[in-house]
Amino acid sequence: MGVRRVRFEQRSFTVRLTPPQTYMASFQDTEGKPVVGLTVSCIGLENKHKLFPLKWLGYEGKTDARGEFQVPGMPENDRIWFEFDKSQWREVRREDSANDTHTAFTLDAGYTVEGFIRYPDGSPVSRTWITTRTNRQVDTYSNAKGYFKLQGMQPGLNGIGIQLNRRSAFAAPTSIVVSIPVSQRVVRHDITLVPAARIVGRVTDTQGNPLKSLIIRSGNNIAYTFDDGYYELSVPEGEASVSVEDRASKTVQARLGKATTLDFRIPRSSITT
Repeated sequence: MGVRRVRFEQRSFTVRLTPPQTYMASFQDTEGKPVVGLTVSCIGLENKHKLFPLKWLGYEGKTDARGEFQVPGMPENDRIWFEFDKSQWREVRREDSANDTHTAFTLDAGYTVEGFIRYPDGSPVSRTWITTRTNRQVDTYSNAKGYFKLQGMQPGLNGIGIQLNRRSAFAAPTSIVVSIPVSQRVVRHDITLVPAARIVGRVTDTQGNPLKSLIIRSGNNIAYTFDDGYYELSVPEGEASVSVEDRASKTVQARLGKATTLDFRIPRSSITT
């Protein structure tokens, strides 16, 4: 008799045995050809809206001759999240099967923007979230030396956004746009922060209830609302246009040394949370 792996799932006083499930990610280029030898990792298992990290448990490998990477022996009725090496490729399209066991990726040539983010005195800005604004989101964190690398970018003009620590005394420059030529796969772009003015406020619905986890943006500076709808945003001194989820927008004059208060009241139906 053959033996196959099962998992134990305890519900009240019963234990249910379920057969293992194989999940697969397949990769092809825009011409339909398989992407062979691509490094792929399984970064997480989603079960009942909870994500269990798997990236550091050895769930990594390379695509085979058909451009496929399989992860056997996983629980059924869950969802696997995949990540791939973006040093040479970028994601154009992603399609999931009806039962979430197969994710099909279409890839195109990927481009990289790398550089250092520094304070005005030249010291590094570490552990700062840096993301793109003009294509499918690509993000990363700067390391202890302020170095960052955004992989899987598209050619052309790419805006870059930065989320600094709360109450930061510095902000990103008003405009960070990187031009990536088709002929150049790696582009160097350094960022130097500027002294910041602070904008603070609360975002609520029309009944005064707080709206949490919304993106607050001014130029290339990003913040999020907390559970009470409160936010703090660092921006360069001068006129600042502030938006909520790139929808509602207001303009204020931000000054150094004094926080400017800017509240938003937004219909809940207009925000996707």
